[in-house]
Amino acid sequence: MTSLLYPTTNLTQVEQLNIVRGEGIYVYDDKGNRYLEGLSALWCAALGYGNDELIDAITTQLRTLPYSHMFGGRTHPLAMQLADTLGEMVPVPDAKIFFANSGSEANDSHVKMLHYYFNVTGQPKKKKIIALERSYHGVTMASAALTGLPVMHTHFDIPVDALGILRASTPHYYHGQQDGESEAGFVERLVQELEQLIEKEGAETIAAFIAEPIGGAAGVVVAPDSYYPAVQNVLRKHDI
Repeated sequence: MTSLLYPTTNLTQVEQLNIVRGEGIYVYDDKGNRYLEGLSALWCAALGYGNDELIDAITTQLRTLPYSHMFGGRTHPLAMQLADTLGEMVPVPDAKIFFANSGSEANDSHVKMLHYYFNVTGQPKKKKIIALERSYHGVTMASAALTGLPVMHTHFDIPVDALGILRASTPHYYHGQQDGESEAGFVERLVQELEQLIEKEGAETIAAFIAEPIGGAAGVVVAPDSYYPAVQNVLRKHDI
């Protein structure tokens, strides 16, 4: 037995897999079995295991400055450099980059920033967020509320209603089409549903729409090409 409590695990159905080392695209357990690491850990080991360039960079940074926080205006060169690099990549003029320790923390921060922004701009009712069914945005309280997987909500009292989380249909054409409708017809129906949801709730109460470019937890769902441009048109029309 171990004192370790595993996250997101059904302990009655899952056996322990003890990974002890990695090499390239493979990981090895304590019994010597080799596995192809198809998830790149949790999408954070894309350069593989044992990458000398990465190891050298980490080692150099550990010797130079292992850690420094950024509260109260304190900063360090690499944080500013990375922020500037990302700012040039994203399609947002004069983008500002906010770093977090995980995707869950990042999405919780998104919710906090939305609340803060609309409070200080005199729009305190504009707090609701539209998220997709079967989406995944994290496991902490706010990010789990954004997540469209019921298993993430059961028994946890996740504040879905308190945070004003609204659901839109997953843009999964293969599973979501009705009566042989075309892909264009499928997108048109989902966009109409979105329009109806916004009209029902009131655009003045909706702060944002959040979605994954590719729905991983939903089954690696790639939306039809016309879906997100059409959604953006609707959101811009309603100032969301």
